[in-house]
Amino acid sequence: MKLEKNPLIPYARLCRADKKMQGSTETKRAVIGFIISLLAGLLILIQGIVRLVRAEWALDFGFGEIPRRLFGETFLTTRGIFAVVFGIVVLVGAFLMYRPGKEMAGGIIVLVFSAVSIIAGGGFFVGFVLGVVCGVLGLVKK
Repeated sequence: MKLEKNPLIPYARLCRADKKMQGSTETKRAVIGFIISLLAGLLILIQGIVRLVRAEWALDFGFGEIPRRLFGETFLTTRGIFAVVFGIVVLVGAFLMYRPGKEMAGGIIVLVFSAVSIIAGGGFFVGFVLGVVCGVLGLVKK
């Protein structure tokens, strides 16, 4: 009995070699920067929502009473609106950072709006720090 060679074996080897070549040309995504900047954007957004829902109960850690007495509830509500807007923009920057070819634009957006969010509270300050770090990570595509 004569064993015949399978004609599909060379094709299978060619497909494996093709997959290896395709894997080497994949674009590098800023995954770590994306995940952590999502967290930063959510923290900034949550703080803005807390300020809007309950402006008198805002977590200002010691300096919330003075602006409330000087400017009234409008000041904290305005800071809440700014925090919500900054949080949404940081989330948009995070999604841009994940798209191939848009890492630089997303990193700049996350970096700038996280830094500016400090005037609105900065996402309990943790969102500010995470956003600035992840903006830099997005710029170097990590």
